[in-house]
Amino acid sequence: MLTAALAGAGLAVAGKLIGGGLPVALALALAYPLALLPLGFYLPSERRAIGARLRLARP
Repeated sequence: MLTAALAGAGLAVAGKLIGGGLPVALALALAYPLALLPLGFYLPSERRAIGARLRLARP
């Protein structure tokens, strides 16, 4: 939980520093799951599923 909270707080601080209103807030909200990925938040099976989805999304 601490990892998720710190990632969320970091994105909130970034949003405050950047400003930009709703578009920036939406971009940061979409970036939240991706911000958790390098922090080791997900289980190995979840990381494999995310990797498979990202590979399918590539043209």
